[in-house]
Amino acid sequence: IEIDSENVVRSKRTPILASVRVESSAEKEVETPAKPKAMVEPVSTEISEIVPEIREKSNDEIVEVVDRDWHFIGWAQDDYALYDTDSGVVVLDYKAARRRVWYARLLASYKDRTVESQKLLLPVPVEFDPVSSAMLTDNAELLEAYGLEVAPFGRNFFRIEAVPSWLPENEAEAYLGDWVDLLRNGSISDKKTGPTQELLAKHAVNKIVRGASTPSAAELGELLDRLFETNNPLADPNGRPTFIEIAKSELNRRFHKG
Repeated sequence: IEIDSENVVRSKRTPILASVRVESSAEKEVETPAKPKAMVEPVSTEISEIVPEIREKSNDEIVEVVDRDWHFIGWAQDDYALYDTDSGVVVLDYKAARRRVWYARLLASYKDRTVESQKLLLPVPVEFDPVSSAMLTDNAELLEAYGLEVAPFGRNFFRIEAVPSWLPENEAEAYLGDWVDLLRNGSISDKKTGPTQELLAKHAVNKIVRGASTPSAAELGELLDRLFETNNPLADPNGRPTFIEIAKSELNRRFHKG
């Protein structure tokens, strides 16, 4: 910096923008005040919090505790049926409810050995590698016990002649492929009946519900009746809630009503 004769302060090299000071990372940062967030409390989806009385109760006791005086009022987000009740509002995930109902039905048929199957008018030819072919040959009786009939049709070739009654014919080959994968990784076996039945039932219900149409109000009523006949109407086989209830007191609290 030099001072000229007119006492004017000038800079030899420093540009004007250099006067803007940039703090290093070691210096204290100036925090910008955060915008206040709206205080929105989440609605509880814990079953024991939705209906506290159901803790450690049997299915019969649960059915008695849950208020079944539900009045269907419409749909929300395609998957959720809404019901008005004396105690509040119920939101039913009809797909989860179907999974629970079908899971109970299939599991019962597996245990009773009353699996229904349908013969294919045109058997489906399939080919597998030697290892998978050996697995199918060794487990032919196990497949048949669950409604899947597969017959040898040459070296490493098979024909699917029957499938479970719930399975569309055009999914027969893919379903048999799923079986092969489960057999090869040891997930299912005739030596572990219980886990095999549960796994196959879960696998089946996901396929069944995925392609199901939206039920009518009358069909929903029948679905609810069957749901509460199962051993666990509160959750599907994967542990997800089948329905939640928002109590009237909770609605009043959120809308600041007395």
